[in-house]
Amino acid sequence: MTTASQKLSVFEKIGYSLGDLAANLVFQTLVTYLAYFYTDIYGG
Repeated sequence: MTTASQKLSVFEKIGYSLGDLAANLVFQTLVTYLAYFYTDIYGG
């Protein structure tokens, strides 16, 4: 079995970046709402 290191193409880099962006947008939206909820609604 040979182990060759291959570089990612620009298309693959963009694909991975968009997937990571989507996950982080969801996470950041939830964190932002949670901070708003705790400070303004829950009163903590």
